[in-house]
Amino acid sequence: MKIAVTGGKGGVGKSTIASALIRHYSEAGRILAADLDVDNPCLSSMLNMNRPYKVEDAETFKPSIVAAKCIGCHKCVDACEEHALYGLEGSAPTLYDQLCSGCGACKLVCPANAIEDDRKVLGQISWYNRGNITLIEGRITPGEARSPIVARQTALAADKEYSTGVYKHLIIDTMPGVANPVAQALLIAEKIVAVTEPTLLGIHDIMLTLELSDYLGKTVGIVINKADISREHLIKLRKICAEKDVKIIVEIPYSRDILFTSVSQPPGDELKVYVRRIASWLKNTKP
Repeated sequence: MKIAVTGGKGGVGKSTIASALIRHYSEAGRILAADLDVDNPCLSSMLNMNRPYKVEDAETFKPSIVAAKCIGCHKCVDACEEHALYGLEGSAPTLYDQLCSGCGACKLVCPANAIEDDRKVLGQISWYNRGNITLIEGRITPGEARSPIVARQTALAADKEYSTGVYKHLIIDTMPGVANPVAQALLIAEKIVAVTEPTLLGIHDIMLTLELSDYLGKTVGIVINKADISREHLIKLRKICAEKDVKIIVEIPYSRDILFTSVSQPPGDELKVYVRRIASWLKNTKP
C-alpha cells in the first residue's frame, strides 16, 4: 500500500505522524519511506539515519548554445516562456540559468541545431537504510527554485523502488501546502492521511488539501493534531469533514510527551494508540 501523509499548513505534525507510521509498520516487515519535503527534509533525522548508502544528483536539462552554429534568429528566445534567454537579434543569445525550467522548448525550435544538451544539478536524492526501513530522501540545493523537479524525481525513484515487491508499504512525507511538489506525492499514493490542527490557517489549508485529493480521486482521512487548543475551530473542522463526508480518523490532544517522544526515537505509548487507529483505518478503507 502506498500512503501519503500531507495536510497543507506547516507545523501541524505531518512528519511526526509519518515517522510514527513508518516505525509502526516496520515492526512487521520491510517498509519504504520517501521524504518529498525537498526544501526541508527531516525524516532521516527523525528515524536516526545518519549516512546515506547511495546518493544521486537530481538533474534537469540545461541548454548549451553553440555560438559557431547559431544564426542569431532568436526563435529560441521567443519560445522561452521563462525569459531565460536574452540578447540582441543577430547574435547568439545568453542563458540566465536561474530562470531556466529545463523544458527544452528552445532546442525544439532551433533551426540550426545550435542548442545541445547540458545538465544542471538541482539537488540530491539519497538512500538510507536502518533495520526494516529504507528511506529515499530528496533535498534541493540551497538557492535553487525548482522544487517540483526534485520532488518528482524523488517520487519516481520511490515508486520504482517500491515496485520491486520487497516492501510491504510505501509511506510518503510531503512538504507543506498543496503546490506542485505535494501533488507529485499524492499522484503516486493510494491513500492519503491529511494532518491538520484547529487553527484558522489549519482549516484553510485542509480545505485546499481535500479539494486537491478529490480532484486526484484519492481516498483521504483526517488526523486532527493538537485538537484541544481551540474548541471553536475544532467544531469548524468537524463540520467541514461532515459536510464533505471525510472521515476524521483520530483527534490527538496537544501533548508534550508526544512531542518529545517523536524526535529521534520510537513513538511513546500515547502516540502508539493513535498510530494503531490510523493503521486500522488504512487497512480497512478501500482506495
